[in-house]
Amino acid sequence: MIMLYVSMPFLAAAAVLFLIGEYFAKGWDGLSFAVYGALILGAWAVLMLGWCAWILLRDGLVPSSLLPGAVLVAALAGGGLWGGSKLLEQHRCDRSAQFFADYAQAAPADRPGLIEKNRRFVADPGWCGFDAAQYWLGLDKDG
Repeated sequence: MIMLYVSMPFLAAAAVLFLIGEYFAKGWDGLSFAVYGALILGAWAVLMLGWCAWILLRDGLVPSSLLPGAVLVAALAGGGLWGGSKLLEQHRCDRSAQFFADYAQAAPADRPGLIEKNRRFVADPGWCGFDAAQYWLGLDKDG
């Protein structure tokens, strides 16, 4: 019950800031209110995860600490999945940029072979591919 009492001020403050940013503020001021609301929610999440860890350290693995344990496991799994997806995205980004660098430096006779081997980077280069194509070949998204 104490977690509910601790959570309410954070959630209420974030909700008020989001509402002010959405309905009463204009332009950058509205975005500032939304960012402050997100920061409050981040502080609340850190506090709640710390509370769950404290309960587990204090009580150990007993039936009453299963919910805090599940919250921590879910947070770790979500963070791991998000971090893994960002790692894979960066890896694909690096490979796409490297393809366009190799293409620009290749002899004209070797370029069709490079395109054939790396067709996925030509079909869907992603933002890194567009950036590398613009850097190495002087092209933009429109060709």
